[in-house]
Amino acid sequence: MKKLLLLIFIIFSSNLINAQQTFSHAIGATGFLGTRNANLHAVGITYSPRLNLFKTGESSTISVGTNLGIGYNFKNNFADKNPITFHIPISIDFNFGLASTKDSFTKNKSGGFFGIGYSFEQAGLSLDENNIEEDTLIKENINGPIANLGYRFKIASQAFGIRASYLYGTDDFKGGYLTSLTLQYIFD
Repeated sequence: MKKLLLLIFIIFSSNLINAQQTFSHAIGATGFLGTRNANLHAVGITYSPRLNLFKTGESSTISVGTNLGIGYNFKNNFADKNPITFHIPISIDFNFGLASTKDSFTKNKSGGFFGIGYSFEQAGLSLDENNIEEDTLIKENINGPIANLGYRFKIASQAFGIRASYLYGTDDFKGGYLTSLTLQYIFD
């Protein structure tokens, strides 16, 4: 944890010296799928704000951001019967090509990103109570390291992106994981 805080401090400190911060964001539709101990089958919406900390090239940046999501869980046999779920990842990403900088919207036809971070989710935890008919599910929070990657492209003159993420659960969800797939409209 201390190393992560030190890394974040160094990134923000170097950014203050270079003064290259830019903000971008996107909105879209997403699907969540949990496996093993993490039971979740949901669709929802995602809002993705991102702060580009510094440029690493003419059409590339390092950024910190999130992909805030809320969804409706179709596998809603939770003990408390609340089918709403949420997705709160924080990641550091390397962006390249289209939508990596403000100038790249006119210079590039496609681009992408990849990164790592940490995520907090809400999912159902399977409890095996030797019930042959159906496992009992309780609503629990799942958290752990997350990896994500995406591809950005243009349709006509508008920018869109596809993002996929993979969360490896820890604590009660050890060994369980969540994946998400998102289609987004990127604001320029």
